[in-house]
Order: sequence, then C-alpha cells, then structure tokens
Amino acid sequence: MSTEGYQAILEQRNLRFCHYTVKNRTVHFSGTEHYTAPSMHIPHGPEAAVEKGAIAPESKEKWLGIFDAIDRGEKSGEVEICFKNAQGEYRWNNVRFTGIADMDGNPVSAIISYAPKGTFDDLIRAGLSMIPGDDKQTFEAAFSRCIDELNGTLE
Repeated sequence: MSTEGYQAILEQRNLRFCHYTVKNRTVHFSGTEHYTAPSMHIPHGPEAAVEKGAIAPESKEKWLGIFDAIDRGEKSGEVEICFKNAQGEYRWNNVRFTGIADMDGNPVSAIISYAPKGTFDDLIRAGLSMIPGDDKQTFEAAFSRCIDELNGTLE
C-alpha cells in the first residue's frame, strides 16, 4: 500500500495532521484538512488561530503552550484543546506533537496530530485493523515515511 493509502486510512478515521515550522511560526495544513481551506500556510499560526476565534478561550493558554514547548525543543507532548470544526462548533480534541530537531539538536519543526477527544488511540488501532494481514510494521514504516516526506517538503 502506498503512503497515500495509509494517509487515507488515518483521514477516514478522523485523525488530522498539520506541520509547524519553528523559524517563522508557520502552520501548514494539508489539502485534505477539513478544518481549513486546502493547503493553507498560516503565518504566525498559533497566534492567528487564537485571534480568529478558532481556539476556545478556555484553551488559549494550552494551545499557545504547545508551540512554546516545541520552540524550546521538547520532543513530544499531549494536551486537550477545544477548537472550532468546519461547522463552526467548538469541540474538544486530543492534540499530540512530535518535535523535529536539526543535527545540532535545535528545534526546527513539529508534526501535530489531533482527533476528537477520547478517540485518539482507538483511531490508531482502527487504522491498523484496516491493513491487510494486520501488518503493523508495514504501517509504522509507511507512517514514518509519510511524516518524513511531510517534514522534508515543508522546510
């Protein structure tokens, strides 16, 4: 199965991704993202999301905290954030990030994934169960390639 096929599995399970670039604080959403317009680059993305009301007021500090953690070089983190969906309704989501550093260990970017609250691990398991023969190693390798390709094309 192709990288696109594995990405489709994740999307069908309502697991979404975006890419954050530390240097210019830009957030990039892929063309398949249903919360935003196709292939959006949002300069000053963390702050812009708050200013536009995409983040619920009670989640503002946690939302901005994710990006502060990434900027400090933290490798990973998880938090619950309430933000607007495509229908304009605030919904709670589990948000996870994985920081990516350069050869010197300086933070460069991060992959941020999110899914409706309470379903994150269920979504991953469901995605794995859709793979013929339940070949988890193939899935994990393709998933890693997908993240590497996303990171390589957006820096």
